[in-house]
Amino acid sequence: QASLSYVVEHMKYTDVENLLSLAAVGIEETESHEAEKERYSTGAYTSGTIDQDDETFSTEVIICYTLKGGRRVYRQYFINLNNIMPQLQRLYTSSEYQKGTFPLLEKDPANTAAVYYSENRAHKRLNALTAEERALMLETYQREFAALTPEQMREEYPVGLIRFTTGEDEEALQWWQRQTAAKFEDYPDYRYSNLEDRDYYPVYPSFKETIGLLKEQGVTAGGYFADMDIQTVSVCWYKPLEEDASTLERKILVTDPAEIAQLKQIMMGPGLRYYNSLYQTSEIEVELSADEDGSTRTYRAYIPRGMTPDFVLERLTGEN
Repeated sequence: QASLSYVVEHMKYTDVENLLSLAAVGIEETESHEAEKERYSTGAYTSGTIDQDDETFSTEVIICYTLKGGRRVYRQYFINLNNIMPQLQRLYTSSEYQKGTFPLLEKDPANTAAVYYSENRAHKRLNALTAEERALMLETYQREFAALTPEQMREEYPVGLIRFTTGEDEEALQWWQRQTAAKFEDYPDYRYSNLEDRDYYPVYPSFKETIGLLKEQGVTAGGYFADMDIQTVSVCWYKPLEEDASTLERKILVTDPAEIAQLKQIMMGPGLRYYNSLYQTSEIEVELSADEDGSTRTYRAYIPRGMTPDFVLERLTGEN
């Protein structure tokens, strides 16, 4: 998704009826929360349940109105997602919204210079692709991404990320790599502007055609944790205490290979969460240790809400 400044400049969403409907819900909920002196934040917050659907899951909505004189007025709301699904469906499926929010949908497949695939910040350039294959992959991805609905986003979590670059992008990346090698001696201000992590888009399990094209290039989407030699998985949950509104840390260490194999099937990389703010994860914190070339590396992960294995729930709570 593009930055807010990009969206403001490029999106011309004319469905005023839908915008006013979103705003009406936002105003109503804002007034209600202020009256109750509740704190509201983007995404899921501690609800007192470890792995049940959170009926108070909220999302941030920012509306920019352009007035007749050209002045822009911004309104920000935190709204219960369950109360605006029809409006989001209407918004997300609008070409005005899509093209104003996702620059990739405006790219010309014929100008695709390279394709990259990434999982957990491990980037792979698909060097074997021909120009025709690169164009086909972008065309396929654009079609599947444009067809994605909010309902699907609530049910699916990205399995990986994909990036399509132009010739100019490739030149910028080569420049960045040269500066990285030189430790940014001549351009110190660019040291923290990592060009290698930009412009990635999510690949969802339902993107069957895109995943199939990736597989032809030797890429198994979603196989990152499956291929890891995981030795231990630390699982932590902060149980709310009603008597003083504090929390009690409950923590377990999973070392059994069969249980680790079960967790591998459901764990999700943390870097992918940014790309789908509608998906709910459990309130369980996961940290895993994996053996890589004789050394141990630590990774964080998430577990989808409603998919925590029984053996984890039993040990953390003493109940199913």
